[in-house]
Amino acid sequence: MERDRLIQLDYLRGLMALAVLVFHYDKWTTGTWNADTPQGKLGVYAVSSFFVISGMALAHRYAGTLPHAWKSFALRRTRRIFPMLWLATIATLAIDEHSRSWQTILLNLTGLFGFADASADIATGAWSIGCELVYYCFFPLLLWTGERKKWIFLLLWMAAVAFGLARAFFPPFSAAGTSQAVWWPFYVQAPGHAWFFITGAGLSVFSGNLKVIPRKYWRLLLLAGITVFFLMPTGNDPRLLVTGTSMVVLSASTVVAVTGWIFGTGKLPGISGRILAWLGDVSYALYLLHPLVYRGVKAVGSRLIDAPLWFWAVAAAVTSFAVAHLAEKKAARSVITRPGDQ
Repeated sequence: MERDRLIQLDYLRGLMALAVLVFHYDKWTTGTWNADTPQGKLGVYAVSSFFVISGMALAHRYAGTLPHAWKSFALRRTRRIFPMLWLATIATLAIDEHSRSWQTILLNLTGLFGFADASADIATGAWSIGCELVYYCFFPLLLWTGERKKWIFLLLWMAAVAFGLARAFFPPFSAAGTSQAVWWPFYVQAPGHAWFFITGAGLSVFSGNLKVIPRKYWRLLLLAGITVFFLMPTGNDPRLLVTGTSMVVLSASTVVAVTGWIFGTGKLPGISGRILAWLGDVSYALYLLHPLVYRGVKAVGSRLIDAPLWFWAVAAAVTSFAVAHLAEKKAARSVITRPGDQ
């Protein structure tokens, strides 16, 4: 049975992909990562939002069909994820000056780097795709458990939350002065983010109970989550985004805001709805390809005219939208034929 598409998930997915683009372009233009700015925070937690969205969308789409439909699930996820991942990976290999081992290349092309070492991603930002592929392998069993043994699902969720949050209080995150080169490889590994994905799946599993709450209260929750997230002081060190109490508050407020968005919003009318829907449609390509577009636009453009870095960031952003649109409409989206797929 086909299930209605949750258009609000498309909206949010598109907005988070745009947030990652803004974060990267600001970072590459200024040469700094100020963790206390909106874009600095979203550089980390927009990806956390992706995991929640993914868990919710997949659990909604495949409710009541798994695990007996696992082959269809695996095929559709493979056809959706890998073409764009291959494109971004091969293009990055073609333009990078430093070489990589054949083992790293093989792990990236097969998607197994998420199991081995998510920090070994070749395409910028592909670590999150590696994590997603890990979660997909366990998703049929996860959904089956949520639908038939909710108490086991809740125990699993609590264990994942405990692990995901507790790691922020231990090295290398807790040690003051630790460089990003040290803590980042630990941060991107799939187990630490699993609780976001499981939370998303849980929002679908328990949606019947959650939907009885009036939408106005979910909107208040959305506002509260956004307010806490952006007003929470962290300091300008990016390590503080994933460390201690600040990590707990930012993670919790992210989940609160995403949950409030899911149950407090719906389809938007007019041009705003169409723009956000389009942004959601191209979000995957935009996420993976915008770093390559930036490098290409800057490299080619700087040979033609002398312009400030912000100019190339703006030009790359416009070009990224066009490239993502073409990539999705001409390639990746052609493999998705069912309206319930997200």
